[in-house]
Amino acid sequence: MLTRSGSDPAPSWMNALGDPATDPKRFLKTLRLITFFFAALWVGSMIFSYRLVYQAHGRQVSGYNSQAQFAGMPLLSIARTAHGVFAFGGYATGMVAIGGLCVGAIAAGALSVGVFAFGGLSVGLLAIGGLATGWQAIGGLAVGYRAAGGLAVGAYAHAGSGMAVGYYEASGQIEKLFR
Repeated sequence: MLTRSGSDPAPSWMNALGDPATDPKRFLKTLRLITFFFAALWVGSMIFSYRLVYQAHGRQVSGYNSQAQFAGMPLLSIARTAHGVFAFGGYATGMVAIGGLCVGAIAAGALSVGVFAFGGLSVGLLAIGGLATGWQAIGGLAVGYRAAGGLAVGAYAHAGSGMAVGYYEASGQIEKLFR
């Protein structure tokens, strides 16, 4: 790979991703922070939905759409098929969607599509997941313009000790395959 003298082989934000792995204490701190973030998201969504649904109506319901509306959508929707600003369910669509199959601006679930997508299979502008596809993708298999992961494919790819395939720049064993 050709680079200018004195320049790093990848963008600085991709190089910074591999830095915590070199220091075990920093890696554990980063891992704890990520775990805390997702645990707070899960617990917060359970408390939020419990307070709005179960206590407000005094009974458990299989699906719930709040009376408050924003942009023509219920503020909170909890159901097997949920559609609202905050949507929790098996198939969730909304501004913030959490569930099995999620579509929204912020989507977190097994299969998530959105601007910010987190989950097993993620598609979006910023995608983080096992299989991540997007403009900036981070995951086990990352495909995107800027990709970072165990196997990274993109214009600027960073794989640490894994395999990176990049059009312009790659940090890994295979570099500039498509030129």
